[in-house]
Amino acid sequence: MPDFCATFGCSNERNLKTKQQGITFHKFPSDKQRRQSWTIALRKEGFEPKHRTLMCSCHFRPEDILPLCIIF
Repeated sequence: MPDFCATFGCSNERNLKTKQQGITFHKFPSDKQRRQSWTIALRKEGFEPKHRTLMCSCHFRPEDILPLCIIF
């Protein structure tokens, strides 16, 4: 199943092309207040994000995205 950005008017899909462009995709937060903030920011009336709903990095400022820390 393809993963698309939930932002209105955005056609970014999670695939090799967007990965090569440096576009990342982010699940909606599980924290209720932060999740609500993201939902309001989308300005989609009646929109209710699901557990797989994504927003791409094009809709964030670079300083809003924290780097993923991977420990081996």
